[in-house]
Order: sequence, then structure tokens, then C-alpha cells
Amino acid sequence: LAACDRGTQQARAGKGENGGVLRLQKFSVHDPAAGVTAFTLLLPRGWQHEGGIIWRPHLSNQAAAAFRAWNPGGSEVLQLMPCDPFTWMRGGIMFHQPGSIYLGNEVCLPVTDPVEYVTQIAVPRYRPEISDPQIVEVTPLPQVAAATAQARAEPGVHKTGYAARVRVAYELDGRKMLETFSCVLLTAEPMNTPGMTFWGPDHLYSYRCAVDDMAAAEALLQTMAASVRVTPQWFNVLTQVQQMWVNNQMQAIRNAGQISRIISQ
Repeated sequence: LAACDRGTQQARAGKGENGGVLRLQKFSVHDPAAGVTAFTLLLPRGWQHEGGIIWRPHLSNQAAAAFRAWNPGGSEVLQLMPCDPFTWMRGGIMFHQPGSIYLGNEVCLPVTDPVEYVTQIAVPRYRPEISDPQIVEVTPLPQVAAATAQARAEPGVHKTGYAARVRVAYELDGRKMLETFSCVLLTAEPMNTPGMTFWGPDHLYSYRCAVDDMAAAEALLQTMAASVRVTPQWFNVLTQVQQMWVNNQMQAIRNAGQISRIISQ
């Protein structure tokens, strides 16, 4: 929070290349599928952007942010990446190999190290232009991890959080870049299903710029990332869709049980 406060102050007082004050403006990201604004964030005037909300009805978290904003006159980029849901059962899940979808979750051995998740899953999936990333700094965030697990607590489920900022270095178009990933992982173990684990990132975003620009740009990029706010209207839509999805899954399980009984008879 202190870093974000400093970033806000610097953003308000910072000077642009033309000598004027750098101004941040509230930008709204509209979700055409839901018909409402999904989230807002602060962007400097003149920045470009693309993406928004993607809906994935075959997954247990049906909607995810896939958004990128960048400075057309510089190297700074802020990127929000989808939070993919995963699951694993000790001993394996019958008829479901790793990579397949089970109950709306990708079958994959749990990853509880943010560094491993960033380098082995997030970068290949959402930052494929990065080749040979070198880890230069890891900052564990145990308080963020604990607060996330507490905020997501629910009866009958044991939840654990893991969080860190992971900074990597690489070359892009002949230029040396630094990119910082903020990754919070969450595992959920239902107490009535020993050996079953649902897991995945609770949030995942990154910001990057050229090595020479990072010292001046980092506070601004942190402020932009910290300014993201989901709207109550969109959250209400998502909650309703998720409840319908859960109901459909439970009905499918009941149908499968009925078919099994018929076959047995």
C-alpha cells in the first residue's frame, strides 16, 4: 500500500515529456456479454489498450480478465491475465489425464510455488513472446497469501494461499526488458473429499518496461495495477452465472448416478 501511495503521489506530481503534469484518468472496461461495465482502472492519458473480459462456460470460473494497456511512446505495459482453475486427486482421476477438464477444472498436479507457476504455466500460456526468462528477484508476500485465504474462506473447505512478486529479465526485439509478475495461488481441499484439491491463481498480473525505464516507471505501473476495481453490477452477473453453472453440474452428477443405477439393474 505504501508503494501504491508513493506511486499515486509521483503520478500526480510527475512531469511528462512535454513538461506537463502526467494525468491519470478512470477507464471503464465494458463486458458486452453482460451488458455492463466489468471493472475500472486508472490509465495515463494517451495510453492504448486491448482486451477485456473473456467468458469460458466450460470452466468453473466462467469469466476472466484478459486485458493489456501500454504506452505507445514508451516500453511500459500492464497486463491482466486469466486465472485458470485446476484440480487434482491423489492417485489420479479415473478417465481424466493431466490437461483434460474435470468438473470445469483442468487436471494438473497442484503448484504452490508462485515462481513455478509464473515460469512453467503463466509465461508459456499468456506471454509466449518471452523466450528464456531469467529470474532476477523474488519477493514473498506471506501476508497477502494469508489475507487471500481468509477472504476466500468457506465452511468445510481448508484453504491455503501462496503469494509472491516474481521479476524476470529477457530480451524483446533486441531490447533488455524487466517484467514483474504478481501471483497469488490458492488451494482448496474439501474436508468431505480427502485427497481432492482445487487450486489456481486468485489473481495474476504483470507489468514490464525496458531495464533503463523501470526505476522511473515502476511506481506508476504499481498504482495502475492497484487501481483495478470490479463493479458490483458485473460481480452480480458473474455470481448468478456461477450459481447456474453449479446447479447444472450437480444435475449432471445426479443424472450420471441415475444412469449407473439403471445399468446395474
